[in-house]
Amino acid sequence: MRASLREYLAVFRGLNRPAKLLIVVGGVNSLPFGVFSVALPIYLHLLGYPTVVIGTVFSIQGAVAVVLIIPFGILADRYGRKRIVALGGLLSAASFFLFPFADVAAFLYLAAVLAGLAGALAFAPYQAMLADVSREEERTAVFGMSSFVGAAAGALGALAASTPALLRGARWGLLSAYAPLFVGSGLVILLGAVMVARLPIREERRASRRGLLP
Repeated sequence: MRASLREYLAVFRGLNRPAKLLIVVGGVNSLPFGVFSVALPIYLHLLGYPTVVIGTVFSIQGAVAVVLIIPFGILADRYGRKRIVALGGLLSAASFFLFPFADVAAFLYLAAVLAGLAGALAFAPYQAMLADVSREEERTAVFGMSSFVGAAAGALGALAASTPALLRGARWGLLSAYAPLFVGSGLVILLGAVMVARLPIREERRASRRGLLP
């Protein structure tokens, strides 16, 4: 175990700057999704939504991401992966900024759609960027480190989801206790989007064509 960790650290130190930054960006973007997966269903339950509505919200998010991940991947190859991933970050941040207003059902469903769009925009292009900036002999280690950092950051985000309970114990109201958590998560994602946009990676875009197919 220790030997494997040392090997990963040695590989990380030998990575180029874009690869290191991408791994960090993956961790930054994973923090809020620990919040999303743990705090959001509890928050919606406390708002009085039935379980079928809570399940529908997560289904909408997942369905939008699944349907659009391939066409958005094609668009990323055509117009640049950095800008598509950064756009996904902006939409994801917008979804978190809407959650404090989730007592209005229209805002809740809009946030779910935006979260799905964000996932479809960011997931595949981010993986492709990781492959682009890593050498073939280190690629497995790079993806392993990215997965580890993302999982660890997600766990920290899940831990942070307990913050509203502490605030409510200090006599904060329901909305006021959860709002800082969701707004803070949105700001973290905005930071990730800025980091992606400023990555020192030069991309070659395909010539623009009509339609999505290459």
